[in-house]
Amino acid sequence: MGDDLWGDVYANWTGIGLFGSVLNDEIDIGYAAVYTWEEYYKFMDYTKTLIRSGVTCLVPAPQLAAGWVTPLRSFSLGMWIALVIVLLSNTIVLNLLFYRNQNKRFFIDSLTTAIKLYVQQPLTLTLKRGLLKYFIVTNMIMVLFISSSYSSGLSSVMTVPRYGKSIQTVKDLASSHLNWTGTTDAWIFSLRQVEEAITASKQYNFGFSVERLPYGHYAVGPYIQRDVICNYRIMQEDLYWGQCTFLLRKNSVLLPLLDKLILRVFEAGLEAYWENQVVYQFMDMSVQRGIMFYTRHIIEHDTIKLTWEHVEGAFAVLVLGYAASIFTFVIELILDKDILIHHENASDIFVQFENLIRLHSERFNARRYIVTGQNSLQILLTKELEYVSDLLLVVPNDGEYFEMITHTYGHKINEPVLLDIWYSHNYTFERGNDMFPNKLSNQNGRTFKIGTFTYEPYSITGTDDYSFHGTETSLVYEFVRKYNLTPSFTVIGDELWGDIYDNWTGIGLLGSVLDDSVDIGYAAVYTWEDYYKFMDYTKPLTRTGITCIVPAPQLAAGWFTPLRSFSLEMWIALLVVLLSDAVVLSLIFYGDHNKRFVTDSIMTLIKLYLLQSLTIPLKGKLLKYFIAMNMIMVLLISSSYSSGLSSVMTVPRYDKAIRTIKDLASSGLPWGATSDAWLISLRQVNEEDYKIIKNRFVVKKEDDLTASSRLHNFGFSLERLPYGHYAVGPYIKPDVIANYRIMQEDIYWEQCIFVIRKNSVLLSLLDNLILRVFEAGLEAYWENEAITFEAKI
Repeated sequence: MGDDLWGDVYANWTGIGLFGSVLNDEIDIGYAAVYTWEEYYKFMDYTKTLIRSGVTCLVPAPQLAAGWVTPLRSFSLGMWIALVIVLLSNTIVLNLLFYRNQNKRFFIDSLTTAIKLYVQQPLTLTLKRGLLKYFIVTNMIMVLFISSSYSSGLSSVMTVPRYGKSIQTVKDLASSHLNWTGTTDAWIFSLRQVEEAITASKQYNFGFSVERLPYGHYAVGPYIQRDVICNYRIMQEDLYWGQCTFLLRKNSVLLPLLDKLILRVFEAGLEAYWENQVVYQFMDMSVQRGIMFYTRHIIEHDTIKLTWEHVEGAFAVLVLGYAASIFTFVIELILDKDILIHHENASDIFVQFENLIRLHSERFNARRYIVTGQNSLQILLTKELEYVSDLLLVVPNDGEYFEMITHTYGHKINEPVLLDIWYSHNYTFERGNDMFPNKLSNQNGRTFKIGTFTYEPYSITGTDDYSFHGTETSLVYEFVRKYNLTPSFTVIGDELWGDIYDNWTGIGLLGSVLDDSVDIGYAAVYTWEDYYKFMDYTKPLTRTGITCIVPAPQLAAGWFTPLRSFSLEMWIALLVVLLSDAVVLSLIFYGDHNKRFVTDSIMTLIKLYLLQSLTIPLKGKLLKYFIAMNMIMVLLISSSYSSGLSSVMTVPRYDKAIRTIKDLASSGLPWGATSDAWLISLRQVNEEDYKIIKNRFVVKKEDDLTASSRLHNFGFSLERLPYGHYAVGPYIKPDVIANYRIMQEDIYWEQCIFVIRKNSVLLSLLDNLILRVFEAGLEAYWENEAITFEAKI
C-alpha cells in the first residue's frame, strides 16, 4: 500500500488504501493491525481476532517543577488561602485590642505582631490585658502546629524532586492541551510525513500514538528514535483498545479456514513467539528498552549536580525579603523625621523633651536634633546633652550666613564645634561637611560608667578599672576597646540587683542605671518585664537555667529496712488477709467445741506466716483444706519477701531525691540566696507548685548561707550555664559540696542582658557587638576563662 495506508471506504462502494484494495478485489486478504471497525463490516468480512492491542500515547516526560515555587509546595492552594485569611483576621482582632489599649500605633503594631507570630520571632510588645495574652497564646499554639507541618512538608519537597504533572490517563491528556499525532488519520489526527513526525519528536511538545502489544512490546512508529526516547513516557491508561483482524472479500469461502487457523495459533501461543521474533529482527530495541525502563522505574533522572533551578525557590524568598526590606526602609526614611526645635527657649524645650521620652513607651535611641534660633547655644549648657550624639545648631549671623554647630561627644563634653557655614545669598555651604557626623565609632576616650558587683562567673571585681574579670566583663572590655572609651567601674554594695519603685527611684544596680550614676549595668541581669519601662535592654548574650542545689538524699533509716520488701499497699493487704484468716479459723475452732478458739486461731496463723510447724491436731477436712491452702499462699509470699529483702539489703536505699519542681514543692525544703532578685521572673507565675516554692524562698546574708550549707536542711539557688558550668555562690564551700545534689529540672530559664539608660544612643552599638560575639562563639571561651580564673582565686 502507498501513502494511503489503511485508507477508507465510501458509501458508493469505492475506496482507497488497504480497505479499497480488498473492496475492489485487487487482493484476497488484507492486514496491518486492522481493528474491528464497525462501519466497514458491511463492505467486507472480518476473521477471528488474533491480537488484543491497546492504543495509547507516548507523551513528553514531566519536567522538573519551577524552583521558585518550591517554598510554596508544602501546602496546597486552599491551605495558603486559609492561612492568609487567618493572618488578616488576626491582624483585625489585634487592631481592635491595641486600639482598645489606646495604642497610637495600633495598626503597625498589630501587623508586625501577627507577622512575628507566623515567622516564630520573639514578641517585643508588652501584654497588658488578659484577653490579649490569651489571644497571643492560642495563636502561638496554632502557629507551632502549622510551622511544624510546613517544615515537614518542605523537607519532603526538598528531598524528593518535584516535577510537573505527568500525563497518565485520557483525562490528563485532554486537560494538558497537548497535541498528539500519527502518520494517518486512522489515529484520528493527521500528520502525513515521517520526516515531520521526527522533527516534532525533538520539540517535546507533541504526543505520539503507539500500540501496547499483548506480550510486553510496543508498536512505535519509526519517527520515535533512540536519541529522544529518554524524554518521553508512555501513558498508563489506554485511549482505547481494539482487536486486530484480517480483511477478506465479503462472503469469502476462505473465512472459516482462516478462523480455524487463527484459533489454533492462539491456542498454541505462536503469536507470542512471532511478536518477539519480529520485534528483535525489525524494530529498534533501544526504543523498546527505553519505553520499558521508564515505565517500570520511578527514578526520572540520573544523579546530577545541583543547578540554579534546584535552589531558585530559596533565593526567590530572599529576593522578596530584600524587596520588602528596601520598601520598608524607604517608608521609614519618608516617615521618620528629625526632631526640629525652633523656639526662643530652645534649651528648655530640649530638656523637657529628653525627660518626656524617658516616660514614654516608645524608644528614641536614634534621635537627631535640629535646633534653630539665637539662643540655641544654651543647649550646650544642659546636662541632658551628655546622652545625645546627633545635634545640629543653626545659628543665624546678621541674616547673611548661618553657622552649623554641633557639640563634642568624647573625653571633652558639650564643647561647640563649627561644622559648616551656609550663605543665604547664594544658598551654598562653605565646606560641604556632613551635618550629622558619626561621633560614636571613635568616642575619643569618653568616660564609660559601668556598674556591677561580684557574681561569678559573670562579673569578678578587681582592684582597678582594668583588673575586672568575668564573661560579661569581657564583653564590656571589648566594647570600650572597639569604640575608644575609658572604663570607670562602680561596685554596687549589698543591695546587689536592687529594685525600682513607681516614683522613678531605685536602689542597687537597677537604681544606679535609672538615676544615671552608671551608663551600663550587668551581673546576670535577666529580661525582667517589670523594669523594661524604666531602661533599655540589650540583645541577650547568655541563656541560663535557674535551678537549685539541694541536700543529697540520706540513707534510709535502718529500722525500717525489714518493711521495704513490700509496698504499703501490700502490707495492708497482708494484714487484711491475716485478720480474715483469724476470723475463719475462730469459726472453725468454735464449731469443733474448742474453748480456746480465739487464742488457738491467732497462734496457728502466726505460726503459718512465720513458717513454723503446727502443734494442733487437724481433725476436720475443712480445717485441713484451709490450712493447706494458706500454707501454699504463705510459701509464695515468704519467698517473695525473702527475695525483696535480699535486694534491699544488697542495694542501699535512700530517701526520695529532689529532682523536679514538684519534688521541691512537696519536700518542704526552704531555699534561698543573698537577694530576692531570683524571684523577679516568677512574680507573674501562679501555678500551685511555684506558689509553694516562692513562699519558701529565704533571703540570707552570705555568712548565714554558709552556716546553713553545713546543716543539710536548706537549698541554694544557682545557674546552669550554657557551656557545662554552674554559677554557684561563694557560700557553697568545697568541704560541703559532696553532701549536695543539683536538681535535674530547671525552676525556670532566662536570657542574660545588659541594662542601659533608656533611649541610650549606645544601644545599637552594644547590640551589634553582642551579635558578633555570639556568632564567633566567644562566650564559650570567656565562660571557660572566667571559671579557670575563679578556680585560681
